[in-house]
Amino acid sequence: MQGKRAIEILSVAAVLVSFLAVGCAKRVAPSGGPVDKTPPEIAESVPQNGAVNFPADGEIFVRFSEPVKANRDAVLIFPPESVEINFGKNLVKIRPREKFRENTTYTLIFTPDFSDRHGNNLKSPLTIAFSTGDHIDTLSISGQVIDALSLKPVAGALVAALTDSELSPSAVVRVGFAGENGRFVLGNLAPKKYYLCALSGTGTKFDPISAEKISSPTEPVPAGETLPHCLVMIPNDTTAPQVLSVSAAAPNVVKLTLSEFADIRRMVTENLLPWYFPADSKEVFIKISGGIKKIPLPLCDRWGNCAETTLALPDSFPPDTLPPAPVIFGKFFSLFPGQNLIIPFVEPIEGDFRAVMHDTLVPCDVRKPAPNAVEIEFAKIPPPGDSILIIADSLCDLFGNCAAETLVCRISNEKPGEVEISGDFPCQNPKIFLWNGKKRFFARRADGGFACYVPAGEYSLWCLCDENSDGRWTSGRWSPFAPGEEIFLYPDTISVRAGWKTQVNWRIPQ
Repeated sequence: MQGKRAIEILSVAAVLVSFLAVGCAKRVAPSGGPVDKTPPEIAESVPQNGAVNFPADGEIFVRFSEPVKANRDAVLIFPPESVEINFGKNLVKIRPREKFRENTTYTLIFTPDFSDRHGNNLKSPLTIAFSTGDHIDTLSISGQVIDALSLKPVAGALVAALTDSELSPSAVVRVGFAGENGRFVLGNLAPKKYYLCALSGTGTKFDPISAEKISSPTEPVPAGETLPHCLVMIPNDTTAPQVLSVSAAAPNVVKLTLSEFADIRRMVTENLLPWYFPADSKEVFIKISGGIKKIPLPLCDRWGNCAETTLALPDSFPPDTLPPAPVIFGKFFSLFPGQNLIIPFVEPIEGDFRAVMHDTLVPCDVRKPAPNAVEIEFAKIPPPGDSILIIADSLCDLFGNCAAETLVCRISNEKPGEVEISGDFPCQNPKIFLWNGKKRFFARRADGGFACYVPAGEYSLWCLCDENSDGRWTSGRWSPFAPGEEIFLYPDTISVRAGWKTQVNWRIPQ
């Protein structure tokens, strides 16, 4: 009996253990619903957006729709003030350490770094504008931030409106952040003129010194102007190019490898003949008059940073016995009316060039835009499918090596589209060009405006105010201040169809 009783007790115990195990397995934390992926929203605020007569010693309260993360760097107020920022569960309190200025419009900004406790950042800044007087400023300045080299929009850049050109933090009255398309709006501005500046790589801090890229300064712009302003960002480079290596390339020719692209036009003297190879590269070749052992060489980058260096030349140079060779030999080209053919060579050349089609000379003008390049402008382009034969007579380099080369350029079978641009442009020397994301097509002056032939596709339209007439954009400097050349971007995309004419009337306010 005792054994049987023991077995019954064990069986009951086993059932109880099994029941408890099943019960424990069911005791899990509730799922709590779907994962929170929504950024916080403002539920209420004191003051409300657009409020006036806010007390100079008043405390700001902003209540959010959910608990928020304490991040003081993500809360900004402009004009800049010394404030205390305290976080509650879903509440942000801001108190001035002294007092707000009287009769002043302020903007309180929660930047895109502001988030809830699940890490959901704001998709765009949240702004509360208020005034300590009986009037609130309502004017704005809008525009787009563009990278100078790629001409692509810069998303996330910090954009500031300043009262002077020194770009000091104390001069900042408003800031904003460029969206995914690079567009920005600075609101609640007084009816004054402001300097605009865009920075990248500084987060939410206005720090021109440590910025990775910075926009070129322009003349101050008035608030309330409907014209969108284009802020062109350049590398925040303050150092001149440096010579990394020097080697002998040919008789009295040295090859320089530089730390960055340099403006070789400043190197040209009676005894120096420089050229790029390839174009716009960090490698520069310089032909030097015989007998010189050292040369003073000015090095300037495209942003205006210059330094004078003394270049020691190699003791010996290898002989050059090869004739000049075109870089693009054997390739075909697509030419459009108004577009010139450029043939680069590996070294400076001399020679006579002519163009032939169907055994007949084709009228053309031949120029040398660089010592190692030939540019041919045709008076008339043949129909698609025809070819032009480029013939070079007495083609020689500077060392007596000569050869006769024949280059064939075939016109594309694709018909180009024509774009006519008319309107008013706010500068004396506008340069108009189309950009398809890979290549620029400059328009030529025509009756009543400009005209350009381009392949079919989608283009952006640009106006460069080339005030110094050097054919390219010249950036400004922020210290000491020097305004850069203005660039304007047409607000719409230009669609070009092959064989069709597209007319654009673009009136930029003066």
